Amino acid sequence: MRVESRNFVKRRSGGEKNHDQIKLCLTGRSTMALWFRNAFQLSTTRSLNHLSGRAIFTSARRQDAPDSTETADTRIRDWISKIMSKTHVQDDVIDPYKLHLLDLTLPSFDRTRRLSPKPELNTPIIPGTELTFFPPLVPTEELFADGTDPSYSAPSPFFRRMWAGGEVAFDPHNPLRVGQKLSCETTVEDVQLKGWEKARETGTLDKDTMIFVKQRREVSNEHGFAVVERRTHVYRPELVDLPSAEATGKKQVTLHSDQLPPDEQFTFTPSAHTLFRFSALTFNAHRIHLDPIYSSQQEGHEDRLVHGPMTALLLLRFAHFKMPSENHIAAFKYRATHPLVVDRPLTLNLAWTGERRAAEVWATNQEGIVGMRGSIVFT
Repeated sequence: MRVESRNFVKRRSGGEKNHDQIKLCLTGRSTMALWFRNAFQLSTTRSLNHLSGRAIFTSARRQDAPDSTETADTRIRDWISKIMSKTHVQDDVIDPYKLHLLDLTLPSFDRTRRLSPKPELNTPIIPGTELTFFPPLVPTEELFADGTDPSYSAPSPFFRRMWAGGEVAFDPHNPLRVGQKLSCETTVEDVQLKGWEKARETGTLDKDTMIFVKQRREVSNEHGFAVVERRTHVYRPELVDLPSAEATGKKQVTLHSDQLPPDEQFTFTPSAHTLFRFSALTFNAHRIHLDPIYSSQQEGHEDRLVHGPMTALLLLRFAHFKMPSENHIAAFKYRATHPLVVDRPLTLNLAWTGERRAAEVWATNQEGIVGMRGSIVFT
């Protein structure tokens, strides 16, 4: 496995042509063209201009505290400049054995739970499976106390990381296949600050102060670009006072009034074993998925949380299982709206739109609260 990290890396030979090809193949239909332009245009917004003022914030730190004269504004400004100026390139291989382990980890939609064979070489993989590729290659001793890797993590005191959402487009003419060697080029194309003006005025950070980091990942095989993905993480300050059970219970996102009734549903209960296996497959040591005491006492959650990428992958796999055989998943856009918790029933919902050329998908907990919602476009 090869890993490179360097500043302003030039695109690999043939990349510009291949990138144009993926745009062309995805924009052949008017619906897809509009979605692709909106979802994947390179952002010109840069959040450094949000840092025009100066404010000193204080919070308990899990790392050594910076110099007392250093302001949060300066730390954030320097950090944004650093992460947006580098390109990270990493290789991986679509291993049939790892795909087999993933199949054994996730629920079987036909409810048979029969032992499926390992996938054959050169078989197209289910879109979304690439969310489990390209794990963070960080030595154990360099992980933070919460188990997260430092690659794109926000500076002190924004230690609480969660998966906020993403969008992904697939080239239907160049699907990823079992056994292929892959390369992923990652850049940070945008950093957004929320609640910063209020924090600057008061000199304190609260639950509404957040940093959103948007990565752009371009995955290619020997034929060129195959997947273009954006993923967004949100970083929040450390909790000083844990929320009460009553306050936590009020943080609910129910179905929108215009939500379509589901045409398809599937309910299962993700267990601690499920979360552990998915963490292992993705080389993810984040303790909110593994440690009930840490998740509740340090992060204020009800219990361990279901992984954001696992929920997104389940929605894609469910749509793939239910879609007409002649269809192919071309694009998926989604947003996490509420934590989904271990050992609680989780329901995957799908509503067809546009004569089954598109679908709305969402995941709900046992109370009907939406934990993730998204839209899928088929070709």
